[in-house]
Amino acid sequence: MSPRSVLGNFAYQKMAMVKDLQDNLDQIAAHDLVAAIAGDPGARKALRSLGAGESPRNLDLIPPNNEFLVLDADSTQQVAIAGALSLRNGVIYGPPGTGKSQTIANLIAELAARGRRVLFVAEKRAALEVVLDRLQHCGLRHLALDLHGAGTTRRSVMSQFSESLKLIHDSTPADLDEFHRRFVDRRKRLNEHDARMHQSRAPSGLSVYKLQGRLMRFSTEQQTSIRWRAGELDRLSPDVMDEAQGLLSELEGFSGLFLRTDRSEWTGAKLNSGLAVQETIDALRNLIEECWPMLQAEVSKIIAASKAPNPKTLDELRFLLGLLNGVNKSLESFQPAIFQQNLPAVIATLSPARSRPSAVLAWCFSGNYRRVRKKIRKLRRDGEKSGARLLEAVIMAEAQFRRWNSLAPGEPPVISDGLATCRSILDQTIANLDKVTSVLAHRDLRRSSIHELLRLTQALAADTNTPHRLPRLIQIEERLSALGLGKLQEEIRRRQPDSRIWGKILEHAWLASCLDSARSEDPNLAGFNGSAHQRFRDEF
Repeated sequence: MSPRSVLGNFAYQKMAMVKDLQDNLDQIAAHDLVAAIAGDPGARKALRSLGAGESPRNLDLIPPNNEFLVLDADSTQQVAIAGALSLRNGVIYGPPGTGKSQTIANLIAELAARGRRVLFVAEKRAALEVVLDRLQHCGLRHLALDLHGAGTTRRSVMSQFSESLKLIHDSTPADLDEFHRRFVDRRKRLNEHDARMHQSRAPSGLSVYKLQGRLMRFSTEQQTSIRWRAGELDRLSPDVMDEAQGLLSELEGFSGLFLRTDRSEWTGAKLNSGLAVQETIDALRNLIEECWPMLQAEVSKIIAASKAPNPKTLDELRFLLGLLNGVNKSLESFQPAIFQQNLPAVIATLSPARSRPSAVLAWCFSGNYRRVRKKIRKLRRDGEKSGARLLEAVIMAEAQFRRWNSLAPGEPPVISDGLATCRSILDQTIANLDKVTSVLAHRDLRRSSIHELLRLTQALAADTNTPHRLPRLIQIEERLSALGLGKLQEEIRRRQPDSRIWGKILEHAWLASCLDSARSEDPNLAGFNGSAHQRFRDEF
């Protein structure tokens, strides 16, 4: 067969609906609804002034005795039905399968229950059949009088009336009190749960539903066990959280320094201002350029002259200088031979000199006391005669010799030169080092060796960039702590997660804390039982 096309002029004017339109054209054109559909601004404004549509929330306020839906209907379908019951015009639009015929069947039942008459027209028989089938399924087919089609007869119409009247006559009233009571109870339970789930809650301003939804988006790495309670949480308003998120974003640029993993020796230093940075850098410069070179030179001279061991720490150096200064004083008062005596025995013999009565008795009755006293007086350069002062000087010399012998066994104590100069340089070194120590409070520099201190100060001085960054880092840390996020900083330092998820960790802690707060305030949320809720829903 070869393809062909047919062109024809089909006259629809004889059709009843077309004829009705032609006969009533003026009345139709004057109707506001038709004018609004055609685009007339005045008609559209007039229709809008009739009021807005129903709110879905108001649907749950309808008493069950005043609601006659016979098929399932969602909120959009119920709103459409409520609008029609309020005598508002409307258009229901939707693709096949979205419930338009179901809505029409519900609307017919609602209007019939209120004693109203409904004219349901359609161009095609199939549209009527779908609605009639739904009414038949609900046992309400008798509500509809089918007048579609040219084949309708008086007999068929009266037959429909007869069947409907007989069905109504044979029907018995239904006892719906208990059914409606349970319906109201289940609806109340479900609505109360819905209200609890969608109520905005401080301090987040989010509902439990939104809190739970947002918490589900966090990965394991982004979650944390940190929670804030009561007053702590009340301070964390959305504005505070926005500020904290900004600070954490900025903190990413200080990741290593914040986590204390940066290899710089400045890591962990407390430099709160530019002035503190400059003062610390100046102290380091003084140490490296002046103090350490001069101190090493002076110590080398003293060690070479005294044969004392080289001190490893500044405390050992301070001890050595104090000891050498005492030795100098002893050798200024005594001849060097004082350190060749059995000083413990001398002290024991001269011990009666501590009190005058004992000294007199010892002088009168102890020849050994007189001999030892005379011998020590001869070693005394200034001719001191007082037995008590001689004993005191010997005690000091014995202590000095004992300490000296622990440092340089076998080496006799000698007078050391340059102690005052070395002590002055040491004091200057310690003063500059204390300025550095004050900002490196996390490190005990006083116990470090001189070699380690020299290495550390050189490393600190070589890094001129990091110290200038620390004041801003400390400002951020202190601000986060002031906002109540000290625990979060500790958590991040402990876990050391990727800096790109720090903000997510904060958000998870905040949302989870807000959810815990909501549950603690409302026992119904904390005691929610999914199985019971599902049963109530099914019964509803």
